[in-house]
Amino acid sequence: RLWEERDDRLAAELMPYHGLRSLDDAVRALELAMRCYEVRDTSDGRRALLLHRRAWLARDAAHDDETEWLRRARSAYVRAYEHDTSLSEEAAARLAYLVGDLAYRLDDLAGSAQWLETAVRVAPNTSSGIARTARDRLQDVRDQIKRIRMAS
Repeated sequence: RLWEERDDRLAAELMPYHGLRSLDDAVRALELAMRCYEVRDTSDGRRALLLHRRAWLARDAAHDDETEWLRRARSAYVRAYEHDTSLSEEAAARLAYLVGDLAYRLDDLAGSAQWLETAVRVAPNTSSGIARTARDRLQDVRDQIKRIRMAS
C-alpha cells in the first residue's frame, strides 16, 4: 500500500513541514499524517489525536465540519479506551476525560457525565491533575444539567 500511494506522498513532500504553517498547510500536513496512520494501521489513540487536531483547525477556520471531526475524534478515543490493553491508569483516565470533554462540546451531557465520572474513578489518585480537571469539568456538566432541568 505504501508503494501504491507513493506518488501522492511525493507530491505532498514538496510542501515545507517545518516552521509556521498556514491553516491550509496545517490541514494538508494532518491529512498526510492521517493517511500514513491508516496505511500503517496505527492505534486508535494516535488516530484520535490527529482527528482532534483536525477539529481544532476546522474551528480556527470557522468551518461547519468541526462537529464531524469532534465526533470522529470521540469515537476513536472510545475505541482506544475500550481496546488498548496496554493503557496505564493515567492514560486511561486521560482518554476518559477527553471523551467526556468532547461529549460535552457535542452537547451530549449524559455521555459527558458518564465519561468524566469514569476519568475520576480511573485516575491513579485524587491529587492527579487529570482527576482534578475531570472533577471540575464534571461539576460544570452537572451544573448545566441542573440549569436545563430547572428551565424545563
